[in-house]
Amino acid sequence: MQAGLLDQFRQLALTAIEQQVELKARVKLARRLGRVGDPRVVDDLSDPAAWVEVPAGTYNFGDRKVAETFGKERSLSVASVTFARPFQRSR
Repeated sequence: MQAGLLDQFRQLALTAIEQQVELKARVKLARRLGRVGDPRVVDDLSDPAAWVEVPAGTYNFGDRKVAETFGKERSLSVASVTFARPFQRSR
């Protein structure tokens, strides 16, 4: 696909997602956008754009039924990370 057409598709998909078109259509658009390169995705976690500041407070994340409380502001990655195997963090 030509670069110009890809850019047009990316812009159209982003606009539709931001305008919250019907959920199934948004999911399809997001998947297609991921395949051609979603400009919102930051690959380098050292880039400040990969993080968002979350103020202290109580939040529900994803489909968890239990809220999580942050006593102080913290930075969270904008993209979720999934580990295929259990791991142990070194201290």
